[in-house]
Amino acid sequence: MSKGLKIVLGIVIIIVVAISAYFITYGLTTYFLDKQNEDTSNIPEYTVGDQKIHTFICEVNNDFELEIPDTFTKMDEETLKAKYPLETRPGLVYTNDEANINVAVSVTENEMTDDQIEEFLEVYRGLFGESETINLIRCEVAEQNGMKTGRVEMITPAVDTNIYNNMCFFQIDNKQVIVSFNCKESQMDDWKDMSNVIINSIKLMEN
Repeated sequence: MSKGLKIVLGIVIIIVVAISAYFITYGLTTYFLDKQNEDTSNIPEYTVGDQKIHTFICEVNNDFELEIPDTFTKMDEETLKAKYPLETRPGLVYTNDEANINVAVSVTENEMTDDQIEEFLEVYRGLFGESETINLIRCEVAEQNGMKTGRVEMITPAVDTNIYNNMCFFQIDNKQVIVSFNCKESQMDDWKDMSNVIINSIKLMEN
């Protein structure tokens, strides 16, 4: 084989390899983009006020999971201590950019069984049901995702505004877990449905 023919053959092989690599890369890229679009299309979309919101799954201690708006981020320790000054502050809080809409998770050491959920609700009714400053909207036992839970909704006074609270508590290994959504009362109309999406999404993980 002449030297010139070898050069031409080498160039042809390089071109063939390059074209093959292009189509392989193009095919894989197209596949993953299609897959990404497919995955994105399966993500639920919610309307909150005039905005569209998607969620992500937040796993807590490999025990349970819940949906959180994907625009929310984990509150840093400094903000957490400022916003929740008591030592009994929640261990995990996801919040919006303004830190005025929050999803708080508290895994407590309080002992509680499913049978005691009603007893805890009675405490809420006793503390808040007759209050002139607190509007107790809901206080009842609810079954969701195979769990027995206590559900509490109320509007409570703060320094310069009222706060809407949507809470759920349940037990894991006979320890009380509390998940609470809160926002300003002025934001309640926009966020109430979304708060129920978050709370209703709570479910135990299969370990």
